[in-house]
Amino acid sequence: MFSIGGGHQYLPAPKPLKAAAGAHHADERKTVKTKIIGFVGSPRKKGNTDILVDTFLQGAAEGGAEVKKHFLADLEINPCKGCFRNCMLKPGHQCPAYSDDMDMILDDMVGADILLFASPIYAGSFSSYMGRLFERCLPLLEIEVIGTPGTRDGYRVVNALLKGKKAVIGLV
Repeated sequence: MFSIGGGHQYLPAPKPLKAAAGAHHADERKTVKTKIIGFVGSPRKKGNTDILVDTFLQGAAEGGAEVKKHFLADLEINPCKGCFRNCMLKPGHQCPAYSDDMDMILDDMVGADILLFASPIYAGSFSSYMGRLFERCLPLLEIEVIGTPGTRDGYRVVNALLKGKKAVIGLV
C-alpha cells in the first residue's frame, strides 16, 4: 500500500496476468504484463486530474503493470474533419487526413489492456482536450457501407479495435 496526502491509502493493482504456455505445469507459465494507458484531459499539471491518474498508474505499476501516461494538453491533436470515409473504410487505425500525435496514441490504445480516461468537468462535460481525443478515435472502427451513407442504418461495424478492452473513467 501507499498513501497520497491526507492519509488516504490505496491498494496496489492486482498481480500480473498469467498466460498458460500450452498444457505445461503452472511453474512453466509465462507472465504477461498488463498494459495500462492513462489520459489526462486537464491543462493543469499536478492538478486534481493529473494526481488521480498518477495515483492510479503508480498503484498499477507497483502491482506489476506496464504503464504510460499521455498529458493531452501537451500533444498535437488536430480536430476531426468529419470526412469519415478516409479513416473508417480502410483497414488499420490511422487517420490519413493528419500526421500528428494521434498516430502514437492510437497505436498505444490498440496495444493496451486497460485505458484510463480522466478529465475535469467543464460546463457539465469532459474537457475539450478529452473531446478532441474521443472524436479522433474514429479510425479504431472499421466499417462497411450497407445503405445510404450518412444515415443511421447506412453502416455496419466490421472490426472494433478496442473491443474487449477495459476502460476506467475518472471525472474530477
